[in-house]
Amino acid sequence: SSDLSKCNGYKNAYGTISHTLTYENTLYNHDENSIGYKIYMRRKELRLSSKYVCQSVGIAKNTLRRYEQGQTIPSASILEKFKKCLKL
Repeated sequence: SSDLSKCNGYKNAYGTISHTLTYENTLYNHDENSIGYKIYMRRKELRLSSKYVCQSVGIAKNTLRRYEQGQTIPSASILEKFKKCLKL
């Protein structure tokens, strides 16, 4: 038997352990100088929802996630919209 206290998960209906990850755990690039990390931290600092930021900037939620995770870098025009939205 597995010791569930040693992992961040639970047994699902099939008896296997399912792990739950917070959004912070999925940030691939924790480099404090990365654009995506700065966007994420500023959004959290201002307590803005991802939905609000996406609507303000005009991007899809998946696009915001990819920016924040460092998978892609926003264009200059999108960065300008982030500056306005995040009051930078």
